[in-house]
Formats: sequence, structure tokens, C-alpha cells
Amino acid sequence: MEKPHCLVGKRLPDAKLGEMVGNEIRGSIASEIFAVGRAVIVGMPGAFTPVCSGRHLPNLMENAARLRHGGITHLACVVTSDPFAIDSWSRQVDPAGKIRFFSDGNLALARALGLTSYEPMLFIGERSARYVLLVQDGVISTVRVESSILEVGCTAIDTLELD
Repeated sequence: MEKPHCLVGKRLPDAKLGEMVGNEIRGSIASEIFAVGRAVIVGMPGAFTPVCSGRHLPNLMENAARLRHGGITHLACVVTSDPFAIDSWSRQVDPAGKIRFFSDGNLALARALGLTSYEPMLFIGERSARYVLLVQDGVISTVRVESSILEVGCTAIDTLELD
């Protein structure tokens, strides 16, 4: 895994993410989605997983208004699950659509950032690490990465300072 502090000051990579729009999967490039404005990008290992569903995503949802009030224009959850599962999960956990959900099922973004985690003991193989990025006009200004995908500590959104 690349050292997170090495990502600060770098542009988001041209990694392709999937998003369900209606019944269609649309591919988008991360560097283009977040090229303008301030973004909080939360990387999660899997939709419907206990830590993501029970701890990490609720913390993001509870802080969405504070982030928007603080000048965040993009709130995104990037998950290493397929777009169909993410779409179903997002409808359950965020029916108001406060957050945009993207699939990094091919690990394009996680690998480009050097933020993957191999989890054979959980029988989920290679996934994204649990991370939070603060991005300004496509450039990464803050990176926080958990030492384990089972933890939500430094990536808890209520601890994120908006500078």
C-alpha cells in the first residue's frame, strides 16, 4: 500500500468508476467527476457489510449537512462492490440521495491510489482499504486510511476537519 501522505498534492487518477443511473451502469472517470469543487470521497470495502452499513456510512450520513454547509460540493461513497449491489444498498441507506455512490468493483481507483487490502480470512479477497479523501479541484489535500477494514477511527467523518 502506498503511504497515504504521499498522495497529498497529487491529482486524482483517471480511474473508471461505475454508477447506476436508472437501470443503466454508467462509467465515469474519477478525475473528471471531482475536477471542480470540494469533495469528500469515502472508500469502503463492501456494500451490505456490517462495518460499512452499521458504522461508517451512518457517520457519513449524520455529517452530510455539516459537510455541505462547510463548502463540500461532492459527497461520494466509493465501494468495491458491483454497481447493482451498491444501487440496492444506497436506496436502503440513503433514500434522500444525499450522497453519490460509485462502484470501484474493478479496483481501478483503489489500485491507482495504492489503497487496497487483501482479506482472505474474511473470504472477500482484494478490496479497497477503508479511506477518506478530501479533494479540492481534483487535487488530494487530505488522506486518512484505516489500518484494518474492520475499523472506523481516523476515517470517521465527524473527525474530518475541512481546513
